[in-house]
Amino acid sequence: MNMGSAFLGLRNTGDKPADLVMEEVLGDPNVSYKELYAYLLDYKGQVHCPSEHIAKFISKNVNSFFHIKTSIRACDFFKKHQNSIGLLLTCYSLPYCYLGENGARVLIRSKRMHTDTYARLKETGNFLQVILNFDNWEKKLAQTVILKVRLMHAMWRFKVSKDPTWKAEYGKPINLEDMIGTNLSFSLLIIRGLRKMGVYIDEQEENAYMSHWNTVGRFLGIPARHNLSSVSEARKYDLHISNTQFKESDIGKELTKSLFDSMYNFTNNTLVHSYLSTQSRMLLGPKYADWLGIPEKKIPNVFLNSVKFTSSIFSILYD
Repeated sequence: MNMGSAFLGLRNTGDKPADLVMEEVLGDPNVSYKELYAYLLDYKGQVHCPSEHIAKFISKNVNSFFHIKTSIRACDFFKKHQNSIGLLLTCYSLPYCYLGENGARVLIRSKRMHTDTYARLKETGNFLQVILNFDNWEKKLAQTVILKVRLMHAMWRFKVSKDPTWKAEYGKPINLEDMIGTNLSFSLLIIRGLRKMGVYIDEQEENAYMSHWNTVGRFLGIPARHNLSSVSEARKYDLHISNTQFKESDIGKELTKSLFDSMYNFTNNTLVHSYLSTQSRMLLGPKYADWLGIPEKKIPNVFLNSVKFTSSIFSILYD
């Protein structure tokens, strides 16, 4: 595919199959939001499905193809670097997403990311623990959980699109471009971030991790024509998104402040909080860090070479 054409219409494209299902579900008076939330946030398969429309959608899509050897290798890679990846998700991936003001507007409207940040981080950690454990792919739990997240996106797309303050210039809520960007924050940015931290990654590990997240993207509704399975291809999408969407904004600063405030409340340690800010500035670079309002702290850069004491914190958060 010509990369120029690959970017056309991304911000105005949703996920039609999931959107149609959610329209049916939300139009059913017998299904409450409480029941729907409980089911979509259940990553252990313990909550009864509240709608036959959802059950049919998951049954239809759960058997999609995935590459066994690649997934095993990707899951092993995650297990090997789990603590560092937890650190990167908080200090790099999430703030990076907040740089896209229009995409971040949905997070502000949902209120959960900046009013209940810790719980949202735990949900992300639980999601990763499911989809980066190969046993869960064999049991089809991973596929089911990813499809639930896909339907959660459709639910918020439906709700936010009804908000009269949502403007067409923002694009469709949780549009295809934002879905691709989020996928890259879990794949490309993790590879990039680990290398910035001095971690050696061989070609097989890189290819497996990127390919696995490309598969996750398929289950999340990203069409196959958007290939995110290699670093070189992913970089093209990342460059397009950063060039067209990233900017300094109050929304980005608010979400970033909530994130770091949550980490401070969690650790209750000023030194660790300063370390996280310094690590984030190192990973993002000074321009992006300034746009997000991440302050400079008086911690020597050489100190960033050691992440063991901090990463142990994230082994709890992402366990």
